[in-house]
Amino acid sequence: MQKSDKKPHDDKSKAKESKATPNDKFFAGIQSSVDVFFDPEREVPRFVKTGFQSLDTALGGGIANGLTILGAKPGSGKTSLVHQIAEHISSAEIPVLYFSLEMSREQINAKSMNRNLWRELEKPENQRDQKKFQGVTSRNFIFNNLPNINLSDTEAKEPGKKLIKKAAEEANKRLKHFYVVEPGTLIDGSVFGGRIAEIRAVIEKFIDFCGSKQPLVIIDYLQIVGTDREYATERQSVDAVIHELFPIKTKIPIILISSLNRGSYTAENEAKSVNTIGMGSFKESGNIEFSAEVLIGMQDISENEDTEPRKISLKLLKHRYGRPGSEVLLFYNRKHDLFEETPNRFDGAVGVTEQEIEQDRLWNQFMNATGKMKKKEWVPDWK
Repeated sequence: MQKSDKKPHDDKSKAKESKATPNDKFFAGIQSSVDVFFDPEREVPRFVKTGFQSLDTALGGGIANGLTILGAKPGSGKTSLVHQIAEHISSAEIPVLYFSLEMSREQINAKSMNRNLWRELEKPENQRDQKKFQGVTSRNFIFNNLPNINLSDTEAKEPGKKLIKKAAEEANKRLKHFYVVEPGTLIDGSVFGGRIAEIRAVIEKFIDFCGSKQPLVIIDYLQIVGTDREYATERQSVDAVIHELFPIKTKIPIILISSLNRGSYTAENEAKSVNTIGMGSFKESGNIEFSAEVLIGMQDISENEDTEPRKISLKLLKHRYGRPGSEVLLFYNRKHDLFEETPNRFDGAVGVTEQEIEQDRLWNQFMNATGKMKKKEWVPDWK
């Protein structure tokens, strides 16, 4: 009788191979591979420009997919800053979904109207009209009490009405792709109440609505977003919000505005009594410092309450895809709801050393001196 060459354990091996479990398919499906980077159909993450070149540079090109959290104490202008950024993004034909849980749509639109009016007034041909609108703020648009101008009277031809209309046209252009959801908004027959489950549902609908255009989402602000947790602390509520947004943040960029209390600022330089914002400033707001891709601390570093425009410091406390520690400095005109870039550094800015301040002072002194020198053409002696 001929002996078989087959080994006894071969039958056991085949039997084992034939008994494929659901786990085999599952783990094969989630196996990691860098081949995705060579896929011609892969959607490469993009950067969304903020309208502030210095901020875009600090962010490595702009706002990317994930959570970008901006934290500041109340009254610092964080809503005005984010709204101005959103307005710029909308003007670039990128859809923006803005959850305004604190301000009404009318208040948001008034900020835009006021900002664009003063943009028009800063133009050389309109600067002579600035006195007519001195003292005008977004409040004047809400209550229709502009000096000598009745906005609702379309037939009237008051002085300055033409300039107002021009500002309105510019504001509407910038807001063409800007969508505001506020508590009380009717969505699919239900009244929006500002809960995180509702926010997530609206975001998912908005992504479908935008189609191939990847949108930007803004939530203003984090601490008043509702959750399904009864009797939850603020930390627990914030953590629940972050958890709900995790599946979406990989698809689109999301900006969360976070309110910080005065006690969250620490005195890092007791000799100068300078209160600065840092990672610890967000500790009372849950685990957002761990979940965010970018964490920005916003601080008013003006000399006193009467300083205009305000001096604002934006410090990158965390940047998952870049280098943290960068600082961006802006001027903020509160009456005009307008932020503008400055090429100079402010004395007392967060992260600015005394050596840097002295170097800037000497450089400015040198530039002023050389600028005042009379330039004479050099004539050689031998001519």
